[in-house]
Amino acid sequence: MPKKRRERRENCYLCGRSDNLTRDHIPPACLFPEPRPSDLITVPACHRCHDSYKLDDEYFRIFAAAGAPYDDPVGREIWDDKVMGSSLARSQKLRQYIRSCLIDVEIRSPGGLYVGVAPGLTFDKELVDRVIQRIVRGLFHHHYRSRLPADLEFLVLVDPKGKRAFPDVLAQAPKCRIGDGVFAYARKIGKEDPRYSMWWFLFYRSRLLIVFAEPSEDVRTSDGSEHNRAS
Repeated sequence: MPKKRRERRENCYLCGRSDNLTRDHIPPACLFPEPRPSDLITVPACHRCHDSYKLDDEYFRIFAAAGAPYDDPVGREIWDDKVMGSSLARSQKLRQYIRSCLIDVEIRSPGGLYVGVAPGLTFDKELVDRVIQRIVRGLFHHHYRSRLPADLEFLVLVDPKGKRAFPDVLAQAPKCRIGDGVFAYARKIGKEDPRYSMWWFLFYRSRLLIVFAEPSEDVRTSDGSEHNRAS
């Protein structure tokens, strides 16, 4: 009689706990208009980790949708219905915070002529980075069924220009897309050490982020892994 296959036990992709699990959407489900696509990625997460990031997700939706061009229907729908019509209408605290982030932005013609000013938003980089780190960890778990160590360091570049917008090392990496223009990503993982990785994220066809992940300096020094960067 064949042996019964032992089921693999799931663990939270953030803290590693195996009890009281739910599913976390990667990237956050609130970024997608309803009805949501059927190919959303989910990974196991404990309720404590899952619930602790709800406000971060709502803030990140504002950050991502604010970069969407007016001719992008999905980004505009999220901004008009979910940001302006839901998040800001419901939360006075969030409205006050957004007001504190308003700045005047110079508007120039395609030829560089000064046209005037318009309201713009600055964003809390720490909050944005927290969500991006979760997305990296969630996608890594989704593709490789393992959890990245807690002591990684992340460098997040927001809307980089020129060659930094798509590093050469990512040129041959396959691109994955979820939803109708909501999210696209590419990745490059270190061949010898998967703790080194590089990620390309695009939200609403306009908000671009490049992410580098690697062990902390103390870990690199102690285990001699400096040469195993993503390449």
